Amino acid sequence: MSLAGPLRQILIPESVGFENPRELGRAMMAWRFDLSSDEIRLLEFVVCGLTNAQIAERMELAEENTVKQRLKVVFRKLGIRHRVQAASIAAQFGIHATLESLPDTSE
Repeated sequence: MSLAGPLRQILIPESVGFENPRELGRAMMAWRFDLSSDEIRLLEFVVCGLTNAQIAERMELAEENTVKQRLKVVFRKLGIRHRVQAASIAAQFGIHATLESLPDTSE
């Protein structure tokens, strides 16, 4: 009997929303800092160096201020104040996103 299935259920709970085992870093970061999958996507855009306006467009948010507010929440959860710190923490969890690697949400 393989331990992969039971371990996967423990390490990547369904509530996190990450199905692919290669996304373990994202799942662990979500679990460690109590982040939603949208907050992880937001961090990936920050890692890519996008501005708030560009993030709002990609996440189909009405206003740039919505991004600012969401970033404040994420930064509070991470215990940080700056985007560079967010990128550093994301890198510790293996999140090295490029714009090409992010899913296109403009469907």
